[in-house]
Amino acid sequence: MASKNKGLERLDPIAAELLAALDGGSVHQCRKAAKKADAWAKACRCKPLAKAAKGLKKQLGAARNRQVMHYWHQQLALAPLAEPKMPVPDPSALAAAIKKAPPLEANALLSAYSRAFCKGRTQYRACRGKHPKSEPLHRLRSTIKQLEAYSEWLGAAQTAKALNGLGQQLGDDHDLSLIDHKIARQRRRAAHPALLAALGAFFTAYGENRGGR
Repeated sequence: MASKNKGLERLDPIAAELLAALDGGSVHQCRKAAKKADAWAKACRCKPLAKAAKGLKKQLGAARNRQVMHYWHQQLALAPLAEPKMPVPDPSALAAAIKKAPPLEANALLSAYSRAFCKGRTQYRACRGKHPKSEPLHRLRSTIKQLEAYSEWLGAAQTAKALNGLGQQLGDDHDLSLIDHKIARQRRRAAHPALLAALGAFFTAYGENRGGR
């Protein structure tokens, strides 16, 4: 991974970073923090942290879907939907789990990146049809977001930037799959060539040099 040693001294502030995001954060901010906490839990195999992260994502999932539907109905010029009322997130359980979670060690983080990269590459290879279904791509997106978190925490900014772009493309694919309309289906299918090309380029380039090192 590019600059794999740069930023290792910043591992201790990870908990502070996530707690700050949860403190008064929006639905989007809290879901983003929960995804990072889940990546942390996988790296150090911490079940309580994983459970709390999953709980917050589930708590906010319906609100997030309403937000997505509203946004894409505007983007696709479909029948307008009422502005969704967003709940005030309750991240207390995740905040408590973060405070008790074991700190991330550099070796564990590097191992987690390697495992997630291999998993993501396998998931990508299973999605290489002309128009892959949304569920496998959504699972791949979860892995991509884990890799983005690990890259960020390791100080590999270039890798994290590439993964963030892939995550956005995969996120659009999932969002469009939620809308039962011909225009949404056409928009999703039209984006597949570029999405699959970007995924292939990433896993080829970063696989050849172990994540861009």
